[in-house]
Amino acid sequence: MKKVIVIGSGIAGMTCAIRLAESGVHVTVVSPFPSERSQSVMAAGGINGVIADCENGDSVECHIADTLKGGCGISGKAAVSGLCRGAEEIINRLMKIGTVFSLDESGRLIRRAFGGQSFRRTYYCGSATGKHIVSALVMELRRYEAEGLVERRLWSCFYSALIKNKTCYGVILFDEAKGGLVAETADAVVMAVGGQNAMFGKTTGSTQCDGYAAGKLFTQGAELKNLEFIQYHPTTVETRQKRMLISEAVRGEGGRLFYNKKAFRGL
Repeated sequence: MKKVIVIGSGIAGMTCAIRLAESGVHVTVVSPFPSERSQSVMAAGGINGVIADCENGDSVECHIADTLKGGCGISGKAAVSGLCRGAEEIINRLMKIGTVFSLDESGRLIRRAFGGQSFRRTYYCGSATGKHIVSALVMELRRYEAEGLVERRLWSCFYSALIKNKTCYGVILFDEAKGGLVAETADAVVMAVGGQNAMFGKTTGSTQCDGYAAGKLFTQGAELKNLEFIQYHPTTVETRQKRMLISEAVRGEGGRLFYNKKAFRGL
């Protein structure tokens, strides 16, 4: 494999591009805006993981069990197991490339409680975990850009895939700078375009994540998997300035959410 196109430049897209570049694969990263404007920047909470310096009694097996329970028992056990067992390596790798996690006075990682977790195993970067991770990944990705292994295509939007006989040969992009469609071929295409926040109304997610890419691929015959796990963040409070997030950390610390039944009458 010589060339891969990655659609999306958030945490998932950049991580994929970096891993490919490490293997010597040329990657074209496509996005309508710089990574600093991706949905990933808005992620505030933290990363769940069991590391060597974990809370007494905690274990990777317990993390797996909590995650499966949180998914109502329908999550893929192999995927969940791989995610939980790889968490420590991911956290260490993020720190190695410059992610600044919150530390206590002795220089140890601080962990906090999060929803669905039996122990405090969430590691975070103040209230801007996503922003710190994105900043670190941007700098790491730029090293491979300098080496010519990664090319960024900014101000470009996914329009459709180039599919024939169930094989994808590339994509068609709308180039906002040129004001027209451009075809790009590759050995593989990775879609890392986030969720469908704009479809759900009262959510704090980016309205740029509107579900177009997944919908277009579906009409082109692509199979979509695990649709029951589409994520958006519905717990918000509306103020005069904006709709604000009620963080999952609130529930992790024992907070309870209530709503006014009168407000829902007639809906």
